[in-house]
Amino acid sequence: MWRRALFIAYRQLTQRIAKLIAALMGVTVAIVLMFMQIGFENALYDSALNVPETLDADLIVSARDFSSLFYSPPWFARSIVFETRGIDGVESVRPLYALVLPIQDTTGKGARPVWLFGLPPGERTMLNAEVNRQMDLISQPNVAILDRESRRDFNPLVRDLMRFGRADVIAPVGGANLQYTISARGMFSLGPTFMVDGTIITSDVNFTRMTGQSLDRVSLGLVRLKPGVDLQQEKALLQDRLGSRARIFTKQEFGENERDYYANRTPIGYIFRLGLLVGVVVGIVFILQALHGIINDNMTEYAVMRAMGYHQTFFWMLIGNITAGFVVLAYIPSLFVTALLYWIATNAIQLPMNQKPGDALLVLALVIVMGGGAAMIAIRKLRKASPVDLFS
Repeated sequence: MWRRALFIAYRQLTQRIAKLIAALMGVTVAIVLMFMQIGFENALYDSALNVPETLDADLIVSARDFSSLFYSPPWFARSIVFETRGIDGVESVRPLYALVLPIQDTTGKGARPVWLFGLPPGERTMLNAEVNRQMDLISQPNVAILDRESRRDFNPLVRDLMRFGRADVIAPVGGANLQYTISARGMFSLGPTFMVDGTIITSDVNFTRMTGQSLDRVSLGLVRLKPGVDLQQEKALLQDRLGSRARIFTKQEFGENERDYYANRTPIGYIFRLGLLVGVVVGIVFILQALHGIINDNMTEYAVMRAMGYHQTFFWMLIGNITAGFVVLAYIPSLFVTALLYWIATNAIQLPMNQKPGDALLVLALVIVMGGGAAMIAIRKLRKASPVDLFS
């Protein structure tokens, strides 16, 4: 019986090619929409981990009310960071100064948000080899290095650096009429995030000059442990020593906190999940329209089949096969369309739009749910097919 249902489903799908193509285009759009929502969400979370992953630390000390690195982490006393030096198992401790600043390029087209990091001179604070090679450079007065992968708004600065070996970076200080200029003399690679368009790194002293913030007020404390020390045990020791004055993260926990912040504590994560739901609903609508069209076109045939003794189970198999046809024929091309759109989006927003191994399976599962929902709604219409319709 299932072979007959499969054969009839194939004939009814291909009966009107133009209608089939139109329906498949609609379903494909819905599937691509789901892929794009997941892609943008991946780009958000992956870019949010750019900075946490480059920090050279086993444990990270933050203020007790810390929420996210982006929202200019609340300052806390540098003495709290240095207090961890006396704990067994701690190899080194370094303060990190961080702030999101509006920066203008030399064309004066407007200010864009960038990371400004202040690093203690002579100490390795990041795992980025380019940054570490230029620590002596940024220790010079009013000198910084610029992320070459900053968004296109900063291309004039990158070109000046490549051509002349320096570029002036202008930032407002205090009021709108006050400005501070620092000279970018080198470059490194890090990449922008959803919220921040670039990164500038300088020394802690230059950071203070540029922002007016005291060196006694740090953003994070980076703790490197001695080889062989148990990470969780050392974390507990630091938390016990500092008490409620600070929070202690492992590096992995710090990255997870950043991801969780965007996923659950800002509207952005909810917007992406809502977009995924919208894609499912749109797909159900398109599949349902196509199924209703096929059912309407073949209602008389269904009534005849009922008169011949075909049971409701057969019609379930028939509609299921038709729906499966829509799902397969729309899902496969959606993979290629998505790959193209990911490439276009990556170049447009300068964030990596990557499809993770489980993403294709997640979307396939959603598409199956989408098709199943549409099939269950459509089968109700088939129940109305009665042999009496032949004589009406």
